[in-house]
Amino acid sequence: MLNWSLATEGFSFVVIFVLLLFTHRRTYLPGFRLRGHLLSLYLSLASIALNMLCVYTIEAAAYLPLWLNLALNSLYFFLILLLSTRMALYILQLILEHTYNPRALKLGKRVLAVLMVVFLLLIVWNLQSGVLFYFNSAMEYQRGPLNQVGYAFLLVQLGVVVFCFFRYQSSVSSPVRKLMSIMPPLVVILTLFQYLFPEQLLNGAILAIVHLILYISFQSSSNEVDALTGLGNRNSFYEELTQRTVRKEGFHLVLLSLQRFIQINRRFGHRTGDLFLYEVGAFLSRSAPGAKAFRFGNVEFAVLFPGADPQESQRHFQTVCQRFQQPWKLGEKKSALSACFVEYCHSSPIWGPTQLLENLVHGLRLARQAPDRVVRFDQTVISALQRRAHLLDLLRQSIRERRFQVYYQPVQDLERGGFLTAEALVRLRDLDGTPVPPGEFIPLAEESGMIDKITWIVLEEVCRFLNTPEGQGLESVSVNLSMQQFADPSLAQRIHGIMAGHGLPHRRIKLEITERVLLNDREHMSAMMKEMSAQGFGFYLDDFGTGYSNLSSILDLPFEGIKLDKSIIDTFPANHRAATLVQACVALCHTFGTEIIVEGVETAEQADALARLGADRLQGYFYARPMPGEELAPLLPQGDRL
Repeated sequence: MLNWSLATEGFSFVVIFVLLLFTHRRTYLPGFRLRGHLLSLYLSLASIALNMLCVYTIEAAAYLPLWLNLALNSLYFFLILLLSTRMALYILQLILEHTYNPRALKLGKRVLAVLMVVFLLLIVWNLQSGVLFYFNSAMEYQRGPLNQVGYAFLLVQLGVVVFCFFRYQSSVSSPVRKLMSIMPPLVVILTLFQYLFPEQLLNGAILAIVHLILYISFQSSSNEVDALTGLGNRNSFYEELTQRTVRKEGFHLVLLSLQRFIQINRRFGHRTGDLFLYEVGAFLSRSAPGAKAFRFGNVEFAVLFPGADPQESQRHFQTVCQRFQQPWKLGEKKSALSACFVEYCHSSPIWGPTQLLENLVHGLRLARQAPDRVVRFDQTVISALQRRAHLLDLLRQSIRERRFQVYYQPVQDLERGGFLTAEALVRLRDLDGTPVPPGEFIPLAEESGMIDKITWIVLEEVCRFLNTPEGQGLESVSVNLSMQQFADPSLAQRIHGIMAGHGLPHRRIKLEITERVLLNDREHMSAMMKEMSAQGFGFYLDDFGTGYSNLSSILDLPFEGIKLDKSIIDTFPANHRAATLVQACVALCHTFGTEIIVEGVETAEQADALARLGADRLQGYFYARPMPGEELAPLLPQGDRL
């Protein structure tokens, strides 16, 4: 019979207990990271305590009932099995946190569950067979032939974790990478040492080391605190919102975003700018009893006040707003800090924490545009946000199901007569068939990043239409591209692939871009446009005259046509200045060999005046509204013009 040393187990118990105390000091709602870590800590303490108890009962086996030793040692084997499975699952969740592949986690859970069931059956079978352990006639503890199989199960679980890490390592976070570079080799070495020297009980030491690594990597306060201000960071802000909403607690929340703070950095330097940010955070954290402040962005702060009493909430909000009407001082340095504000009172659940955080951030964007720089989440704003959330869901569903429609607005060719080209415009209907205005869903699609997928759906549909008998009468159709398309280095190849799949030459599609797109990265855009132009793609500059336009766009970039925005001719031709501006634009474009297309033509007077000035093509309600392809076909020239 072995004589076990309990020194390492006792020391490990103390270490894990201290970690548990520090972990419990956190005030945020346990997310999966904290829940998994807490459960593992409790199981570790229980298994170490039970292991030490089993050593004493084994030594006193002659004086105790056999069933007691069998029960305690079987329970210890089960706890070790449960603990290793829980920790393997926890690390799997960390590895797969950013993979967005729920099937991978489900498969990992199933594998771990199968291993756990197999070992559990082995523990039950041991009560009759003694394959893991038994007590001889002298009541001495004896290892069974499969006593070491637990280490094999541990290594298999570790293998599952390591396999998932290498399978999805491209999306694994840096802290998890560090964890996986340290923990598996260390566990293997310590397990091998325990196997070779069974008289040294190292199970607790292995657990303590693993927990220390996990705590330092994922549970220490530095992961939840902003280093500059000492306030909670974005993660802890989200956890706090989750805590309050899950517990259905009322709270009052004020968000603020400092405006033009770059001027503070330029005036005083970044070090002093950081001190101003610290002062803002310090004020918010002590602005009211029980207030909890967070810095969740570069110059964005939030402060949570307990309770949601309207009068008290108003006092809190006024306290914060009034402070920013006064100068801020750092020694002899003094400056005003302007900010925009969002106020939200939570008394009953409207949104979950994720949706709430998204709406609050959107509220800050609205506050920056508001005349008084304040947005209060009243019923009007809440209804607007609910509408926004509905449209986001509608856009996602419409992308999945390709529910978008493409309408075509024909363009009148003044030289040859008739409609020879058209512009493709995307349209969307709600699930009940109600049309959704383009001015409502297109900006939202751009903001959410879904405009990219929508554009490809539109381009595919336009190519399909041009390849049908109904679309044969069109020389070309122009399609709007967004900034996201030009961020893709394979843009030309992708467009070529779609057009080639429909047997269309490049000249049948014209690519419309606004100068707002050009401002994103002028050099990159210029190089890409010139390369694509050499391949036969044609470009139109859309919305010319809306404020972004300048002459260098016409001089430097290969535009076939310039589209004058509707805002230029709203008062044309009655307004002399508008007439002079249109005449100058037409003359300038023709000087550089560029066609001029005028949008928004609504009257015969405008059409006649534009024709006299020499405009090449006209587009607007005077000629035709946007329409489905089947309605456009009868308006097109008969015969093959291509």
